Amino acid sequence: MTDYDLLGHFSPSELSFVEDPAPDHHTATQFVWRYEALWVLLWALGHIDDLSWPEGICDVPRACAVVRDAGATAFVENATLRPTSALLEEADFIYRLHWATRNATLSVDAQNLAADGGVVMERHWRGYSRLLPE
Repeated sequence: MTDYDLLGHFSPSELSFVEDPAPDHHTATQFVWRYEALWVLLWALGHIDDLSWPEGICDVPRACAVVRDAGATAFVENATLRPTSALLEEADFIYRLHWATRNATLSVDAQNLAADGGVVMERHWRGYSRLLPE
């Protein structure tokens, strides 16, 4: 964490979490979901090729390895931000898929939509919302 000089970039709740040696189960579970936002970030920066269909959680060991193995300097130097059009296309897709998964939970179509609603929600709210220009 200190190798990447990130402490000044954490929200108060994030800082509280990383400084807590034994967070409660609920809090830990909520922060584990943030790997989905990391996965989107890794894709947006060109560190992974595609996001794949969100039918299950991202490849957490791979996400950690990409960040850990590169090191802070190489992680930044090797990053290539995808074009805004690609970011917008994926943001639009995940927005529509989020709506579809929420709608599906209210109907019999839930079994026909092979997407994990939790993964979709995290990609939508924590992933793309931080990538797009204001």
